[in-house]
Amino acid sequence: SAESSYALKLALPALRGSLEKIRAGIAVSEEAWRWQSQQVGTDPVIIPNGVDTARFSAVRRVPDTAKDAVPEVVFLGRLDEPRKGLEVFLQAVDQLPRRPRVTVVGAGAPRKVEGVDFTGQISEAEKAKILGRADIFVAPNLGGESFGIILVEAMAAGCAVVASDIPAFAAVCGNDAGLLFPPGDTAALAQRLQLLIDDVPLRTTLASRGAKRAEDFDWSVVARQVLSVYEAVSIGEKVALEGWL
Repeated sequence: SAESSYALKLALPALRGSLEKIRAGIAVSEEAWRWQSQQVGTDPVIIPNGVDTARFSAVRRVPDTAKDAVPEVVFLGRLDEPRKGLEVFLQAVDQLPRRPRVTVVGAGAPRKVEGVDFTGQISEAEKAKILGRADIFVAPNLGGESFGIILVEAMAAGCAVVASDIPAFAAVCGNDAGLLFPPGDTAALAQRLQLLIDDVPLRTTLASRGAKRAEDFDWSVVARQVLSVYEAVSIGEKVALEGWL
């Protein structure tokens, strides 16, 4: 997702003929639909990305709700990509009076930050394991996202999600499946994190809502929606062919 693309503007005249042959399109979110509609002039159907939620719910653990338990907070993203918001996250953690366990996952140069575990790039199995043991997942992205697959994975694994209030993430979180904060606002992020660290019942409730919300993005649901688009195109072409004959 973006506001504009010079490369696309240059390529669009050459692509126009191929685009006109497309009978139906799918956009994974309102934000992706906006991009296609404004930049390309198409009107795709909105169907979210599918996620194998069972792979993450299978590793979900029973949370430790003891008041003196130290929760684990996880960030996952490319460390050297500014829009993923790692610096926002680290600055927010530095403001916390009660430091949680902090795990940063992703490719890139690790920072020298006391009390933060940088795992580097990991496998999908390791990612599921970390999300399954974590208590809070943070997505401090600054923008440019068309969806939020990692949010769905974290929700399915049983994490309470805190995310930037960008359109794609807000759509995944729905009305009550995650806490949102203004993009780039380290103080607001620190406040949301501290709230979940201190309020164990709220953290548990948010995780439960997230797990329920993740079910909406499971392939068992999304595949049926995708197939319906193919079926509609197939029926439409059959009717058009019969009319021509």
